[in-house]
Amino acid sequence: MDSPQPNLDSLESYLLDIADPESPNYGKHWTPDQIKDAFRPSKESFEVVHSWLASDGVDRTRIELSDNGQYVRVNVSVAEAEGLLATEYYIYQQTRAALITLPAGMVTTFRSMFLAISIL
Repeated sequence: MDSPQPNLDSLESYLLDIADPESPNYGKHWTPDQIKDAFRPSKESFEVVHSWLASDGVDRTRIELSDNGQYVRVNVSVAEAEGLLATEYYIYQQTRAALITLPAGMVTTFRSMFLAISIL
């Protein structure tokens, strides 16, 4: 399988190149389209994630690629997310009434999913 996000391993050098006053590319910031084109996950990576979600019972109509092609949007309940990610979510309340939702355990995925996800 291709890298989940091509060129991600070169991100630091790209950033340093435009930030270095000695570089001919200094200050030449990329357009949103250049960023999308450089780092968009492969279609194969999207299909692996899409198939995994569908095989675990998520209706295909609730799975979509974001407008910029950088991530997958999935509309699931908390119970479904807990099952998919093999974790539990809790709500913690601070004394000032702020609510924070945190995962309780390690996220586990299949090996093929690990190869298709750069950032979770």
